[in-house]
Amino acid sequence: MPPNAGKGRKKGSKNKITFDVRKMAQKYGPDGILALAIQAGLAKPLKRLPDVKPASNENTLQGAVDKLLDRAYGKATQPLEHSVNESVENLLDRLGR
Repeated sequence: MPPNAGKGRKKGSKNKITFDVRKMAQKYGPDGILALAIQAGLAKPLKRLPDVKPASNENTLQGAVDKLLDRAYGKATQPLEHSVNESVENLLDRLGR
């Protein structure tokens, strides 16, 4: 038995602190998404968000669009890199099977 067995939260139990913080942050979610859309130039600036303006440079605009897409569709997966000519066996051996 591991030395720390039986200590800490049980597997599958909810972390109350994380849950509370997430619940508080969720009320800002719609305005946060709207702010990203304004920065990306996809939505008009609003009186209720006076400090949010369209991005003034391309990097900021691209960052806002990337964040919107990540939230809407999830982050892109990172493909494994390997040679087309490499056999599956060699790839598995290299990865330490």
